Amino acid sequence: MTQDLTALIAEMDQARAELWQIVAALDPEIDVCPGWNKRDFFAHIAGWEAIVYEVFLYNTTGTPLKTYPYNNLDDLDAANAAFVAERQSGTEDNIKLECEINRYAIKRMINDILAGDLDKPMAFPWGQMTVTKFVQDAIKHERDHAADILKLQQPLT
Repeated sequence: MTQDLTALIAEMDQARAELWQIVAALDPEIDVCPGWNKRDFFAHIAGWEAIVYEVFLYNTTGTPLKTYPYNNLDDLDAANAAFVAERQSGTEDNIKLECEINRYAIKRMINDILAGDLDKPMAFPWGQMTVTKFVQDAIKHERDHAADILKLQQPLT
């Protein structure tokens, strides 16, 4: 793995740690995001990372991608609602653990990708991107969530 990607993975880990710290400080019953409590928020992350895991699995082993009604992700709200609905019976701790397992597996798969293949486009349900671009987008996604949660938790003035 290149030094640049190693630094990006460390930054992705830091963004996740910061996001988890913000979410941990919240009451489990309040909205983390509009309409989502902490468990639902973790379900959202777990759902997305499950798809990412499958994409990396497909690209590294040829294992076919599963077909979901929201695979083309034309309707992000429907995809997010499905991720939350699929995990309705799970506890907050178990869904958060799913997030951690998915992230660990994704990072292991990234480590196994040959350096020359890191900048080859991979087919994600939302379009083509390289591994490097995926990691950059994952960092941005988690930082955006952190900023949105902090903003939502601020008292109205």
